[in-house]
Amino acid sequence: MILLGCIYLGYSAYTANNTLIKSDSISVKKVKEIAKISSLDITLSGIVNADSNTFFIQKHVVAYIGANATLSTNVSKIKMQVDIQGKHATISMSVPKVSSIDINQFKIVSSNEKTLGLIPRLGYINTDTHDTASTNALFEGKKIIKEKASRSEYINQAKVHINIIMTSLFETVGWSVAIDWTND
Repeated sequence: MILLGCIYLGYSAYTANNTLIKSDSISVKKVKEIAKISSLDITLSGIVNADSNTFFIQKHVVAYIGANATLSTNVSKIKMQVDIQGKHATISMSVPKVSSIDINQFKIVSSNEKTLGLIPRLGYINTDTHDTASTNALFEGKKIIKEKASRSEYINQAKVHINIIMTSLFETVGWSVAIDWTND
């Protein structure tokens, strides 16, 4: 009877198309207000190589990673000087920088393991249960994506776009604006 109940519960956890239904509850941990102008979203992809060396196993992976990087500037730190008579504003704001990296794709293309010492004689023992090489590849991929998205050509493009946004906002009320970029 218990066996039939377990089979029924296991079966009822699947829908008609064999998709497992999970009822994990997700709760909101933190709500953070941000004051940013996101002016550029860059899609990047490429191949990343990474290694992990444990006591018994050396592992090398090659992974494909695809991601979007967003360049933003923090508007909560804006300083503004206003010439009311000339209808002109000068805004000091920080240079756009990478504010987020969203990984769209991460796939191990190849993996190579070398065992050391007694492991070949004892059979396969998984001493890398957390797959450190894959984690290293993901970390390295994010680092490379941040470096590439932080290139001056993208930062300049983000500046131009923010300048266009701010100019169009001020022009709607008959004002002109100049932006002074700061590195903070």
